[in-house]
Amino acid sequence: MKLKALSCVAILALSAVPFVQAQRPSASLPGSSAKSGSGKASPAARTTTSAAQPPAGRKTIDVYDALVMLIDDVRVPALEAGRLMNVLVKEGEIVEAGAVLAEIDNRDTLAKQRIAQGEIDVATAQHESDAEIEVAEKAIEVAKADYDSNESIRRNNPGAVSETELRKFRFQYERALAQLKVAQVDKVVARLTVDLKKAQYDATDNQMERLKITAPFAGEV
Repeated sequence: MKLKALSCVAILALSAVPFVQAQRPSASLPGSSAKSGSGKASPAARTTTSAAQPPAGRKTIDVYDALVMLIDDVRVPALEAGRLMNVLVKEGEIVEAGAVLAEIDNRDTLAKQRIAQGEIDVATAQHESDAEIEVAEKAIEVAKADYDSNESIRRNNPGAVSETELRKFRFQYERALAQLKVAQVDKVVARLTVDLKKAQYDATDNQMERLKITAPFAGEV
């Protein structure tokens, strides 16, 4: 018969010692018998041996001529270095596979996670907003109207608008076109920033999981 046990170590160490109780019937000596008060032979007396008395609430197993040993005796280390913050189990406690046994200090990782979430929210708002594009489009309409009007005036009356002034209006129109392109690029960059910040958030989420010490299989701490 084999028992399964689990030991957990991070900064502190936990171990388990299985309790074993063995029973076997005693053998009668040749030519001798045990008599009861009525003169009849009584059943053979049974003797019990045990390695130790079980702790209160601990179950015992009665076996006959058996070797009891652990199936697995595993030390469970933390995946990340740090200060042990919480120990969630006690010695002798039965745990299921994947149960959280202890936690490493995760406050720095939590702060990074909150920062990443805030940056995601900002980048998402920038990506979803069309305000910059709308402003640039309005600026293009105004600049083009000014340029077309002054060009028409100069064409009908060359002395009314100088060549320098006309070039100025044309420059304002071309600058408005460029500002629209910048607003469009900013929108794309905001979308890429959202993806980047989500990846950073996922990295902190993975870090949070690595700061948890979990049981690799069901057993006893």
